[in-house]
Amino acid sequence: MASGQKDFLLSLIRDGKEMTFGQQLKLTMLLAVPAILAQFSSVLMLYIDTAMVGHLGANPSASIGLVTTSTWILGGFTMAIASGFAVQVAHMCGAKNFEGARRVLRQGLSSIFILSLVFGLVGVAISPFLPAWLGGGEAINADASAYFRIYAAFVPIGAVGYGANAMLQGSGNMKVPSILYVSMCSLDVVLNYLFIYLMEMGVAGAALGTGLAETLTTIVSLWFVLRRSTELKIVGERGSFVPTKTVLVNAFGITGPMWLQNLIMRGAHVASTLIVAPLGPIAIAANAFAITAESFCYMPGYGLQEAATTLVGQSLGASRKHIARRFARITIWMAAAIMTFMAVLMFIFAQELMTLLSNDPDVIALGAKVLRIEAFAETFYAVSIVAYGACVGAGDTLIPTALNFASMWVVRIGLALYLTPRYGLVGYWIINQEFGGERPLYCQHDLYLEGVTIHAGESALKETSGITAVRCTFEGKYPFWICDGFTIRDCLFTEGARAALWYSRNLDMQDTRIEAPKMFREMDGIVLRHVQLSNAQETLWSCRNVDIEDVSADHGDYFLMHSSDIKVRNLRLNGNYSFQWCRNVEIHDSILNTKDAFWETDNATVYDSEINGEYLGWHSRNLKLVRCHITGTQPLCYIDGLILEDCTFGADADRAFEYSSVHATVNGTITSVKNPRTGSILADGYGEIILDENCKAPGDCDILTR
Repeated sequence: MASGQKDFLLSLIRDGKEMTFGQQLKLTMLLAVPAILAQFSSVLMLYIDTAMVGHLGANPSASIGLVTTSTWILGGFTMAIASGFAVQVAHMCGAKNFEGARRVLRQGLSSIFILSLVFGLVGVAISPFLPAWLGGGEAINADASAYFRIYAAFVPIGAVGYGANAMLQGSGNMKVPSILYVSMCSLDVVLNYLFIYLMEMGVAGAALGTGLAETLTTIVSLWFVLRRSTELKIVGERGSFVPTKTVLVNAFGITGPMWLQNLIMRGAHVASTLIVAPLGPIAIAANAFAITAESFCYMPGYGLQEAATTLVGQSLGASRKHIARRFARITIWMAAAIMTFMAVLMFIFAQELMTLLSNDPDVIALGAKVLRIEAFAETFYAVSIVAYGACVGAGDTLIPTALNFASMWVVRIGLALYLTPRYGLVGYWIINQEFGGERPLYCQHDLYLEGVTIHAGESALKETSGITAVRCTFEGKYPFWICDGFTIRDCLFTEGARAALWYSRNLDMQDTRIEAPKMFREMDGIVLRHVQLSNAQETLWSCRNVDIEDVSADHGDYFLMHSSDIKVRNLRLNGNYSFQWCRNVEIHDSILNTKDAFWETDNATVYDSEINGEYLGWHSRNLKLVRCHITGTQPLCYIDGLILEDCTFGADADRAFEYSSVHATVNGTITSVKNPRTGSILADGYGEIILDENCKAPGDCDILTR
């Protein structure tokens, strides 16, 4: 039914009949919807490659991201060749010259294959050197080279398939190409899974799976356009596949400016990659993934671009300029409206889109920030995409090419060269910079810092939020005061960065070394993973909601004082007076070399740990030790609600439990027990039990032996 309506409406253009605005709008949708679906499948293929490799890690992701813009340039050249013939097909179909359209089809397919073969061979030849030219590092260059080499090898086959579909679209058939592209996407999923995971080929497997999916789709495309298309099938008709001068001249009148357009647009993306590459694998991956995620916004624009090329081309072929102008306006405004809506969705779901592509938290965080910035440009990008398609349909590509040159190379690349060394990939993404003095980044928000050094000075990042710091060095005092929401990875805080994190919230710190004392004061929401504190004196005071795992703390006198809601696993602490005046503490699998620990605490439980130090737990309430080893003189005195389960005592742990209410089961012998106030103690034996006139009421503790 839809195909019949489309053919009828196209016949109105070809037969010179008037069309209402509603008919033009309907024809635009009939052509645009299949084209948008085809674009969706194309973008989804890019998502498949990116997501499947993205879950292998940042380096494999960066290897594809490094050469992605170069694959665009190579593909752009072959697509431009196809467009030169597809526009001629559209004009001839609009003029009802179907025999001429078939002549262009034959010559176009052979020309596309020969020229794209040259481009493919060039791509294979430069593949060993391209990643280094683009500034890639040793960790990603081998995979990047393999990906580009395999991609280039399939270029001639993919170009022929694209050309067949482009000429089919030029004849007015958008449905079949969209079905073929969606089928290719499904094949890509299956083949990528086979090569990337089952055959463990990684990045190379992604390129091979995509190339084979393109090959199978090309075979079906050629079969349909040559044998089944109403306007273009050549069954039973004689004709030559040797290109003639007239057809080639007409084609390159369109293709030549499009090649220039490709160099300008895709070359600008390559230049952007060169600018981003020195920022490291995280930056490369985040940049590439953000571009891939943004592609979902482009789908309606590029689908309507193809519709605009066909409609304007056929209208001008039928010598109906006023109809061509109306189709141009309809497609442009429609694209602007749809892509604005898509941009709103992209802004809202930026984090979720990036999560589909990568499991690296730094890549996801940075890519989401980039997406939200890009969202504001989508409306204007919609206009430029579809306007260019209308110009291609008219056979006039020189003026839009000049405009794109100004916007991409003068504005975009010019600003990138100026801003990236200062602010990085995201408006406020700072890479490999050095700062000093007082408050150099005061009151900034949503910053990404990588390789940054904060020299001597004060309060570098005071009153900030949304900070991510990766591989940074902090030398100045008080860098993170009054911060809300910050992530620190693989950083160094030197001795000069004392009192670095105070009065802040929501910290996630991992793989970091801290040489400065007096860290973490008056904070809420702290996660520490794989952190080394070489001078942990007076650290973690008056903090709430603290989660510590795989942390070592040396010289840690007064570690964790006046803090609450603390969870600890695998802490290695050397320092005295720890965990004093704390509430709601849970500790697992730790070694605590500390005297006077757990004084005045409320509700502390320690599992499977070793506590070495005199005067353990005095004056605390509800202290529970499970399967712990305890050493040091006079442990566990003056405690209300003390519980021990299956613990052991060292030989120096004498005069235990004085004036405590206790329920204890101890494995082995206790050197001495003195004046427990009440409760029960069960052990294998006692060196000495001291019950004298100083025992406090009720003085009824049961001291039992197995």
